[in-house]
Amino acid sequence: MVQDFLNETYAALLQGEVGAALTLLSAELSQIRQQTHDVEWTELVRDVFRPHPVTRLIHEDPLIGRGFHYARNHRSNATLFDYIYYYRPVDMDDVSSLGRALFTYTSNTPLARAIRYRRSYIGRMLDAVAAEVDRPSVVVLEPGHLREVEFSFALSQGEIGDFVALGGDEESLERIARTYGPEGVRVRCTSLRGMAYGRHSLADYGVGGEDFIYAPILFNYLHDGQARTVLSQMWQAVRPGGRILICNALADQSHAAFFECFADWLPHYRTWLEIAALAQVIPAEEVAALTLEDDPNHAMGFFMVQKDVA
Repeated sequence: MVQDFLNETYAALLQGEVGAALTLLSAELSQIRQQTHDVEWTELVRDVFRPHPVTRLIHEDPLIGRGFHYARNHRSNATLFDYIYYYRPVDMDDVSSLGRALFTYTSNTPLARAIRYRRSYIGRMLDAVAAEVDRPSVVVLEPGHLREVEFSFALSQGEIGDFVALGGDEESLERIARTYGPEGVRVRCTSLRGMAYGRHSLADYGVGGEDFIYAPILFNYLHDGQARTVLSQMWQAVRPGGRILICNALADQSHAAFFECFADWLPHYRTWLEIAALAQVIPAEEVAALTLEDDPNHAMGFFMVQKDVA
């Protein structure tokens, strides 16, 4: 049965029936994922799905193929986000016609659209903070390529004060420095692993008293214990009246099994209850406001907390 739908997908892709083929494939994979234990699913992915010739076709999609390569080699996924953003430096010249058709589909899945929405959402939040605070100080944890700042009018107008991008990927930080350094963004290269394991604090990285601290990507790759530790550190570092924001892919994604199988993309999806449960590390009496929002496709959650000034 499994081989049958893989064979059918392979034949459909060769005939150019990309949308229908991937929709059915994603639905089949989701059903199998829900009905199997983790060990059994891992064995199916390793021994059945990935060795099938359909994988070679699907990997012609630069988002999936290069995503798989980056995951296998533990490389930053910041470049993959540039594909999802349709960002201008991305080169598609060497991508086949099938790869382009596949990319058109995968870059418009709910999670991909949510990633684009996240970029504009954070840009609006930067502007909102700058509208309330004169030249606010901002820290972003694990920033990717920081494309959200292109959606911030405040940054382009010099209305944001100290803006530090803190992360461990030197290549991404160098790109940020080249692209956004002229607008006042500074980079600081350091691994946040020690903080996630409770061995260091944000203060050890020179962070403290900021108006806005946010993590656009990081929480997708932390288990709950690590996530609570980092959230607590963000809360301790933000000033009274300041805000922290975390973004997290929401559970029950329609294409999660597809991305896991063919791109080896394994974010830590969370339900709203699981995201809200992380906030238990924040003393309730210190909270001035708390908001939970999602994107129009309900694929990405945005959890923002403002600290009381008292």
